[in-house]
Amino acid sequence: MSIYHFERRVHLALDLICRSEKITPTNKEKLLEHATYLKATGRSLARRDKLLRTLKRLAEFLGSIHFKEASEENMVDISAKVEGSGYTRRDFQEITKEFFA
Repeated sequence: MSIYHFERRVHLALDLICRSEKITPTNKEKLLEHATYLKATGRSLARRDKLLRTLKRLAEFLGSIHFKEASEENMVDISAKVEGSGYTRRDFQEITKEFFA
């Protein structure tokens, strides 16, 4: 057991995704599918926690825009918003690039 309680943090991240009113149902479904994929590919709990929380923020920044409909302009706007949100832009860009790949 880790002192950081990553298992609990991942569970809470999934719960926050499910309960968020800012994320569309379609995007919630995609995030939950991605969480299953991360677990199946053997990502560590710490990495899953980071990825899910970052992708949750992405979905909230997109608002009513579905992931499939997000344009380059949307992503540039979000990248600008990330500056003041406690995430490094590089982390955010790498995580979103991996998610959309």
